[in-house]
Amino acid sequence: MADPSGAPPPAAPPPTDWGTEPAEAYVEENLDRFTAEALVDALVTAGHDADAATDAARRAVARRGAAPVRAQARQVFLVAYGLTYATLMIVLLASPSRGGYGQLAAVILTVTLGLAAAISAGWLRRGRGPTSLLGLLSLPLVLLAAVGGICAMSLPGIVGTT
Repeated sequence: MADPSGAPPPAAPPPTDWGTEPAEAYVEENLDRFTAEALVDALVTAGHDADAATDAARRAVARRGAAPVRAQARQVFLVAYGLTYATLMIVLLASPSRGGYGQLAAVILTVTLGLAAAISAGWLRRGRGPTSLLGLLSLPLVLLAAVGGICAMSLPGIVGTT
C-alpha cells in the first residue's frame, strides 16, 4: 500500500554481500508511510530474495515494536547503575579507609563501573537482539552484579578503622 499521495515506495537498495542490514534499514526508514508488504515487494523488485526480504521486514517491524521496551530498559539501567555507584561511592568516601586506599578504590570503581555502563548502553542501543525487558537487561544486570559485587566484597579490606 502506498502513502496517501498514491506514490509507490522509494527505490530499494540492491542486494549486497553484507546480509540483510541495508534491507532492514530500508524497511525501517519507510515503515511510517508504507506497509511492510509494499516494502517487501520493492525489495524483491530490486533483486532481493523474497524470503530474505520478508525476514528483513519482520525484524524491522519487531524492532520498531520493541522501542517502548527499550526505553523502559534504559530507564531501569540508568537507575540501577546510578544507585549502585552512589551507594558505593558514599561508603568509600565517607568512611575512614585503611592506608588511604578509599580514594584509589573510588577511582577504580568509577572506571570499572563506567566501562560496564558503556558496554551495557551499547547493548541497549543496538537494534538487534532480545526485545523483552528481561532479555534487554540481561547483560547490563550481569555486569552490574559482577562489578558491584566485587567492589562490595572488597569494602571490608578498604573501609574500616585506620
